[in-house]
Amino acid sequence: MNESELLKVLEMNDWHDIQYCEQFLTLMEHWEEIDEDILIQVFSKMSAQECKPYIEYYFSDLMTGIPDDNLTLYKIFSSVKVTLMEAANAIHKDSRALGNLAYELLRFQEWLMKGDFLVCSNASNEKIKKVSIFDALILFRIDQLNAGKFDIDFPDDLEYRIDEYEYDLDEDDKVSILDDEDFNDFQEEDEFNGLIDEKNPVIEEFE
Repeated sequence: MNESELLKVLEMNDWHDIQYCEQFLTLMEHWEEIDEDILIQVFSKMSAQECKPYIEYYFSDLMTGIPDDNLTLYKIFSSVKVTLMEAANAIHKDSRALGNLAYELLRFQEWLMKGDFLVCSNASNEKIKKVSIFDALILFRIDQLNAGKFDIDFPDDLEYRIDEYEYDLDEDDKVSILDDEDFNDFQEEDEFNGLIDEKNPVIEEFE
């Protein structure tokens, strides 16, 4: 899929047309069709004030699928979010930040979507399947509405390497994991928005 085809799928004529967080979520769902150059184009057309809400919304939506007692995933997701937010703050102050932002977001997407790290079983038919972290988050959120339907093993030894970057930022632009509302609020209500697709194959395979 080339850039024009991707824009057509997103029902946009140009990357300037991104105006809503839901559009950014849709873009992330097509992460396999996005190379770094395209993502750099997207972010280069935004100011830090425009870019940060998309990242904030994306991670808030993702993290509603993390079990409240799974501190490991909260730490990983929150740390990645902080790394991306600091890059977003620096996109027009440091020439490296734009490339770092695109690279780290796509690297995180690959880890999130592709690896079959987790084991999930359907309690009704005992069907067992290895799923990606992304699919497990979806199934966990569905399980909150159908208590006991899925048994998902979220291991505590999941690891994700986060590169460290230094930018010449003002003190107010620096981001800390301690200031991350998602990390500090494990009871955030799941409004079932954005990332859950009722036709997602991972769900159908367990029926």
